[in-house]
Amino acid sequence: EQYLKQVSGMVPGTKVGALVMEAGSGALIGYAQTPSFDPNKFHTYSEEVFRDIFDETLAVPDPFKIFLRDVSLLESVSEQGNPSEPWSLAAEKRKLGIQLQLWDKLGAGSRGQPDFVSSQPPLSDRVAHDAAILPQRDFETVPVMQTPLQLLTAITRIVNGGIGVTPHAADRFVLRRNQNEFLLEDLKPAVKKGVLHDGVSVEARELFRVQAQPGPLGSSVLEGQSTSYRMNGGMSSFRRHYVLLTLVPVKEPELVLMIVTSAPGYLPEPGDGGVLLHEVMGIVSPIVALQRVMKNLADMMSPGNTGNINYSGSANGDSAGSNVSGAGDKVQREAEIRMPLLKDMSLRKSLRLLQGVGVEVEVRGTGRVVDQQPAAGTVLTREKKIVLFLERDAVDAHFKKDSDTERQ
Repeated sequence: EQYLKQVSGMVPGTKVGALVMEAGSGALIGYAQTPSFDPNKFHTYSEEVFRDIFDETLAVPDPFKIFLRDVSLLESVSEQGNPSEPWSLAAEKRKLGIQLQLWDKLGAGSRGQPDFVSSQPPLSDRVAHDAAILPQRDFETVPVMQTPLQLLTAITRIVNGGIGVTPHAADRFVLRRNQNEFLLEDLKPAVKKGVLHDGVSVEARELFRVQAQPGPLGSSVLEGQSTSYRMNGGMSSFRRHYVLLTLVPVKEPELVLMIVTSAPGYLPEPGDGGVLLHEVMGIVSPIVALQRVMKNLADMMSPGNTGNINYSGSANGDSAGSNVSGAGDKVQREAEIRMPLLKDMSLRKSLRLLQGVGVEVEVRGTGRVVDQQPAAGTVLTREKKIVLFLERDAVDAHFKKDSDTERQ
């Protein structure tokens, strides 16, 4: 949100969105758009404000089409089982039908229904506006019009080792009446792995690094602009788009940062991309630091157990990750051994947060946590004992009373 405040207002009518996603799971850990709205006064806003920019079709910028086309060539070489064959020879042998199947496997060939978008927008009648460039590039079957979510899904699946993740905002839900908690991953089919042939992801990450610009903490930033239009009463209505995608780090991506803008007009405004790119370079390190600290808070890891932290630092294992340490390591050292605030949480979530601490936990009562010993912030040692006091909340008590009345 702070980033959007810095870059919004460039041109009247501009929409800007930013999200951060875990590459290995598809879980969104940061998400914001502008213009936004006050839900308490939603009736005062136009319908346009409620449309999610990440689910609106746009013309895919050329740098992203080039990357997808080259990845399809990598996949084609692996399909033929001859990775040492030159690309030029492999390109002559490949079948475009296999390429079309690849877009479906990557999620670029169809629109899903993400859990953070309230309704599916109508099919867009926009088409890409191609600049008069000679000779025209051949992108083969690469989808020309996609939503940012499709593009995000496809590139993430390419670089994360071929894991078929889908962007999502929810991990679990709780039944208020009885506190039963369900992980959504338990209710869905297992995530498909091996979307790409072995070795393709490694080569694709190197390809991304070469085509993109270097960023902090071993990241790489790929950006591009495009224009689309639709016919409106005999007149062409143009919109220009800017897409920026960052892999953090590019060697083994753990976080994916995406920025999207959409503005009226068809002439690219000089400096738009430069401002966005410059500001992005400044927020990568704070995002990594915050995610690292919050991940450790959630897992309650003991000092020295850093194998499961979300972001392990430099892609090369050197001191390049020191940018994070100043913002996060001090907090991390303190947070790992302190008692979290568990009030109002379910028992299952409380025990998950305490997992790995190595102390005895005593549970008294049922329902949600209403009190705890020791207090939040207390330094935890293996000698300490944790006591959780649980009670059924007013909603559950009311539900139980109504149920007993109905049975009588």
